[in-house]
Amino acid sequence: MIAHQKSETHGPGMQSSIVDLSNEVVRQFLAVFPGTVASTEFVHPESFRGGFRIRLIGSSDPMLIEYLEMQLEVTTGGRELFGPTVHAGFEGNMFSNEHLRQHLPRIVVSVSGQLRA
Repeated sequence: MIAHQKSETHGPGMQSSIVDLSNEVVRQFLAVFPGTVASTEFVHPESFRGGFRIRLIGSSDPMLIEYLEMQLEVTTGGRELFGPTVHAGFEGNMFSNEHLRQHLPRIVVSVSGQLRA
C-alpha cells in the first residue's frame, strides 16, 4: 500500500478532523482497492461542513471520493457507486464526520458490491 500523499498541506485554520478523516478514508479504500492517491483537495476545511475530494488511481477507472456538505459520493467512470441514489445498506449518503468514520468499513463493502454488480 502506498502512503497517502496530499496535494495540499494541513495549513492554518484547517480542521485536523477533516485531514484525519481523509487519511482514514484513503486507508480504508486502499485496503480493498489497491492503487495510489492521485490527488486530495480540501474544500472549506475550516468549516464543520468542510470536506474533501480524493482521486484514487489503480488498475481500473479512477475512483473519486467526495465528502462535501456532509454528503459522501463515490464514483468511477461516471458511475455512482455510493451517493444520493445508490447507498446500499444505508438510509442515505449524509454523515457527520464521526458517523462517516464509524461507517467507513460498511461503506467500502457497499462500494465493492456495486463494482461487482
